Amino acid sequence: GATVEVNLPYSSHYPVNKNDAALVQRMLPVLKAVAGEANLVEQKAQTGAEDHSFFANKVPSFYFPLGGKIPGKELKEVADHHT
Repeated sequence: GATVEVNLPYSSHYPVNKNDAALVQRMLPVLKAVAGEANLVEQKAQTGAEDHSFFANKVPSFYFPLGGKIPGKELKEVADHHT
């Protein structure tokens, strides 16, 4: 029977951070050449606030997270980039 009121004063004002599909396709060969195709991991869409969304609403944009892990470790064994 409990109730709760949730206020999201900051994240509720952030626009959606959406990549420009044409720019993503244009940049994939560059990322593959630089990082190696085996090191690219496509992620499903995620919710969350990111300042980059304000830029993405003004110009074609491509946002991607960077990661790093010790060679030989599985992705599920290492902390994500923001940790």
